[in-house]
Amino acid sequence: MDFEKPTRRDVIRSVAFSILFSLLTAISGVFLVRYSWPAGLIIWGVASLAGMLFLVRWHAGRFGYRCRECEYDFEISTFTDLISFQGPGDGGWKYLKCPRCGRRSRAIVLKKVR
Repeated sequence: MDFEKPTRRDVIRSVAFSILFSLLTAISGVFLVRYSWPAGLIIWGVASLAGMLFLVRWHAGRFGYRCRECEYDFEISTFTDLISFQGPGDGGWKYLKCPRCGRRSRAIVLKKVR
């Protein structure tokens, strides 16, 4: 698999999806929980969880990472993408263990090239 640095468009798309998901979750939560207690809470919880898993799976399928220590490019699972720490600095990073050198570092986010 080949990787390249994410473009501004890729970053904007990721942020837009996250904001859209957050807005839909908040708005649907207000209506479902308020007007249909307690079934609305269950529906909202299940829908929110499914949406979050869809968003994380989308991200894991489109982005890879580069180890800062050995420069190795690699992919991660959806579960690892869900539970690992991340941040926006230096073009985006995720705290991961490199499969090649075994060191933990703030891996650089890269876009998968198909």
